[in-house]
Order: sequence, then structure tokens, then C-alpha cells
Amino acid sequence: MRNNKSFILRDIYGKKVLIPTKANEVGDEPILMNDVGADIWNEADCADSLVSLVDSITKKYNLYDGSVEQQAVKEFICNLIDLKLIFV
Repeated sequence: MRNNKSFILRDIYGKKVLIPTKANEVGDEPILMNDVGADIWNEADCADSLVSLVDSITKKYNLYDGSVEQQAVKEFICNLIDLKLIFV
């Protein structure tokens, strides 16, 4: 997996913001992320698959397998993939 190189993640006054660096199909507006979203973004380049990325975030945040929180992480990652912010 890899994140969309048309965006960079910046910490601006304690807020995590994905900032577009060039024209792209996603849009030209900054995207505010929470800490979990920022961790997903940062770890996407190191992950081999959706499963490994979900597992990494699950371990980092001590989530239980099959929990609602773990499912929310997986759905969020799928949304990032659908929006072409992360590529498989």
C-alpha cells in the first residue's frame, strides 16, 4: 500500500492536516485528520495490505479483534482507498 503523494501530512497548531501539494483527482482542499487517521496515513506506506494496516493500527491502539472500533478503522481505511488517498 502507499499513500497519495499529491498530499502531505502536516501538524498545524496541533491539528493533523492533509495538504494537497499539486493538482489531483481528490481535490484541492486541506483535509483535517484526527490522530488515528494521521497514524493510518503514516503507516500506509509500510503496510503490505489492508489487513496488515488494520492489524498495525489495532495493535497500536490496543483494540480487540472484531470490536466496533477495529471495524471503524477498517471502514475508514476503505474510505481512504475509495477516495484515492491511499492506494492498494
